Amino acid sequence: MRAAARKWGPLIDCPIRWNTAGILRCVTECQQTNQPVAVDDLAFTRADGQDGVLGITVIPVQGDDVLLFGTDITERKRTETERSHLQD
Repeated sequence: MRAAARKWGPLIDCPIRWNTAGILRCVTECQQTNQPVAVDDLAFTRADGQDGVLGITVIPVQGDDVLLFGTDITERKRTETERSHLQD
């Protein structure tokens, strides 16, 4: 467990209140496959305290190192849901 804490410490200790387990799964998959991993349904808490949806992309760099890019896609997801309900 200590090795895992050292390995994931910066990610786990990040002040963003997000789905840490989901992020770690994406990072692990990226490291194992050495391919980018994109996910657009990770829950997080926005700065205003509201629930949100985060889209992330994890890109392998070198060895086990990765870059993680994320953006708040809450409004996009809300719009997609509204459109889907209107089409039903």
